Amino acid sequence: MDKGKEVQSVSFELGVESDVQVGTAPIDLQEALELYVRMRRNNIKSDVYTYCSIFNATADFKYLHFGKEVHGMVLKSSRDMMVISVCNATVDAYAKCGAPEYRKKSFYEMEERDMVSWTTLMREEGFRPNQFTFSSVLVSYSRLCFLEYGQQIHGLLCKVGLDKDKCIKNALVDIYAKCGSVNEAKKVFERIFEWISNPDTVSWTAMISGYAQHGLRGCRSTL
Repeated sequence: MDKGKEVQSVSFELGVESDVQVGTAPIDLQEALELYVRMRRNNIKSDVYTYCSIFNATADFKYLHFGKEVHGMVLKSSRDMMVISVCNATVDAYAKCGAPEYRKKSFYEMEERDMVSWTTLMREEGFRPNQFTFSSVLVSYSRLCFLEYGQQIHGLLCKVGLDKDKCIKNALVDIYAKCGSVNEAKKVFERIFEWISNPDTVSWTAMISGYAQHGLRGCRSTL
């Protein structure tokens, strides 16, 4: 049996609506859905990573109907599945599938939101943060030692292609250094040489302050 038709038939067994034409999906999506429906058919419990992967596949190929069905399964499962990563993946899937009403509803029903949540909403509402917006946020987080949020923004910057901006690099060096993640600060610092130009006074000061603040030796030889 054709792989797409097999996935479709199993999807029907799981109660997925008949208008979900899985058989016409691209091969990568077919494979992702095939693994998912096989898990369901064999009563293997889905976890956070499973749902995130399925929503990402749904978003990539704009497969709204299947995404809605999986979202319904998430809502029926335990509250342990309603973690922020799954909620963010759900909002992103609805946004990329062109379903603003579902995207907004899912966003406002979230019990917790992070930078990824808000950025997805801003992006869909037409607000485009630039390097100055992100660097200001990073500076604020560095003062509060919010390393986890800084890491989330760093990942987002890599996705949108702003991570090579010098203003952003300086802000990243600053937050990693002040939060005690000096090795990460050093990695960003070294990439300034590779991608932009020689580090400026701001970069050097942030790096030196990080070493001094956290009592790490070998600053001269390392830099």
